[in-house]
Amino acid sequence: MPNELTSERMKDLYTHAVSMQSARNFVYAIGLFERVMELGDPFYTPFALSQISQCYSLLGRRDLETETFKRVTELSRGQQQLLNPSWLALRYQRIGDLKSARSIHADILKLTPHDPSIIAALAEISLLEGNPHEA
Repeated sequence: MPNELTSERMKDLYTHAVSMQSARNFVYAIGLFERVMELGDPFYTPFALSQISQCYSLLGRRDLETETFKRVTELSRGQQQLLNPSWLALRYQRIGDLKSARSIHADILKLTPHDPSIIAALAEISLLEGNPHEA
């Protein structure tokens, strides 16, 4: 019997982890999501990291949540493109990479020039950069 996970089994593992997270069994869910990470599936990896960070947030572990954000920013560009760009930009902002956060928000703003949440996010970055007049 092969010891490899097929893509169908990977989906089952990820879905089971999500269900454990929904059941508020965060520690078990984190372990399952970490297993998805270990298996290195290029599709499920970014989503697993996203869910891990959410679990840590719900557990009140900001330190581990921040470490997970760093892992998200280390994903390949292709994997990052699978994630919500606003969410990704905030992850960059939370680890202090304001340049990358600004770049992602600027790209979003090109498509949605009147989106108040993106305008507010860029203003917040300007404040963090010490540019209140730009904000």
